[in-house]
Amino acid sequence: MTAQSPETQAAYAAVTDMVQRQALRIAALPKEEREEHFESVRQSLEEAAVATYPDNPNERAELIDLMMKTIRALVLEIDAGSRSGKGGTA
Repeated sequence: MTAQSPETQAAYAAVTDMVQRQALRIAALPKEEREEHFESVRQSLEEAAVATYPDNPNERAELIDLMMKTIRALVLEIDAGSRSGKGGTA
């Protein structure tokens, strides 16, 4: 594995933190309100991705899909942890 620059490490950390924050925010909502917020997050990601990858719509779409799948998976894990009595936060 190639060593990553401090800038790349910081970017990954920022994205990871954002994904986790969004998942925690959405998991705290009533289930009937979540889809609206998932869509809002997707729109924000699309706007940011256009600025970052203006010439690569396929890469943008793949990145956004991956991030949304990750957010949804984290919300499910938070819900499962909450139901089991283990809590949903790290």
